[in-house]
Amino acid sequence: MNIQRIRNLTTGIIHTRQEHVQEDLEFLLSFELPETLIPEIASAIMPWLREKLQDDELFELKYDPNHQGEVTLHPLTKPERESLWKRYLNNCPRGHATSND
Repeated sequence: MNIQRIRNLTTGIIHTRQEHVQEDLEFLLSFELPETLIPEIASAIMPWLREKLQDDELFELKYDPNHQGEVTLHPLTKPERESLWKRYLNNCPRGHATSND
């Protein structure tokens, strides 16, 4: 996965295109994601990203077009998705939660 696209997720600052956020979350979660859930899911996936990505530079909260390269990220496993949904459900607005698992 392109580092600039990963930085979209890890910093919350768009480094490529807005639609890449949804595309990349859908790839990592292995299902289509309604646009309305993107902010909460992006927040819920952050602990998993921190665990998988050992490069602190990816999490620096700044726009950095010079940080280039590729990183291998595989979709979340079912137990990882279940953990993400628990984080999401603990932090989501009332009446806004559904799970595809």
